[in-house]
Amino acid sequence: RYLGIAKKAFGTKPLDKVTTNDIQMLFNERRNKPAVANRLLATIRACLNDAWRKDIITGNPAMKIKTLPPLPPRNRVLTEAESEALTKAIYKLPDIFNRMAFILLIETGARMSEVLRAQWKDIDFENALWHIPRPKSGKPQVMPLTDSLIDELKKLPKEGSYIIAGRDPDKPRHDLKRCWTALMEATGLTDVR
Repeated sequence: RYLGIAKKAFGTKPLDKVTTNDIQMLFNERRNKPAVANRLLATIRACLNDAWRKDIITGNPAMKIKTLPPLPPRNRVLTEAESEALTKAIYKLPDIFNRMAFILLIETGARMSEVLRAQWKDIDFENALWHIPRPKSGKPQVMPLTDSLIDELKKLPKEGSYIIAGRDPDKPRHDLKRCWTALMEATGLTDVR
């Protein structure tokens, strides 16, 4: 993705003709999203470092550019009334798999990708544990599950290998955006992620 952005910006310009100013201008275009700008810069730096190590260029012009500080973490917390409204809206969802996805997200605090990739084989019903084989940290984790969550999971039909079955129950869903939008409209919440 980031190499494609650089290729589009620099075109067929030889690497030894790419300047710090060229890179800075591309970086500045993405300043409003610091994480994206920093990842783009890191990608360009790594490629130019490789070119420098191979004696294709004499120096790395991307090293002169300072990364942006990350944005402060979001700290929006639902009020009790908002939380209650969201929970009610979740339980009214017509798709039981969407409903279960949001219940898992709220009850466990897991990432959406972890919930959507969760497979039945990852759940230890006897010991009330969820084995997360590929979390973002890279190290497998084990998460305890409440009795009520185990009961909810037992009610869910097993339509394939994934807990949150999609059109193809043997492939994970990609996201819950449409459903999340519907929940936001139903509850009147606007600034919640």
